[in-house]
Amino acid sequence: MSAIINNTFKNNLFSGKTFIIAGGSSGIGSALAKHISELNGSLVLIGRDKKRLENVCDSLDKKTNQYHYFYDCDLGSFKKAYDLFLNIKKNHSKLDGLVWLAGSELIKQTTLINSEDIEKIFNVTVNGLMGSAKAFCSKNYWPDTGGSVVLASSVSSIRSSPGMLLYSAAKSVMSGATKSLSLELSKKKFWNTSRQKYLI
Repeated sequence: MSAIINNTFKNNLFSGKTFIIAGGSSGIGSALAKHISELNGSLVLIGRDKKRLENVCDSLDKKTNQYHYFYDCDLGSFKKAYDLFLNIKKNHSKLDGLVWLAGSELIKQTTLINSEDIEKIFNVTVNGLMGSAKAFCSKNYWPDTGGSVVLASSVSSIRSSPGMLLYSAAKSVMSGATKSLSLELSKKKFWNTSRQKYLI
């Protein structure tokens, strides 16, 4: 995969650029971080597991003027997410984009779901994203040249299956939030989109 990425894009495509990945400690997030680093980009990773974040950072390419940082934080809290993104801006003056992959998956029969399940699925999607958005939509958070925000949704938001009530509902929230954020961020020359991924 790395060879394909490097053959498709210029090796220094992201030179001098820094990207935030929320949910960057494993899975798609860590794989994306690896590819961005291979294209000379710098990373700010967010996740709950400090050890995993350290391991991902250690595995990333580190060329000249290329730096990687991580913040261990539970994005299920509006205030913690808001404060974290303000702190990230304070520590990293130039930020060029965000990929939001944070969240949990759950397949469970509707008659068996409980309040803990609802909190687990919706806290990051609603509280965390809204708190983060309050920060990253603020004035001067992004450079005048613009950038991009990508929110990872799921095909389940439009085509669900039995047992995926909470997961599908949460991803529908993500898709809806994208439309509103697109209107706000477009004024800042920002490209905002929601990518639908399949639940595997």
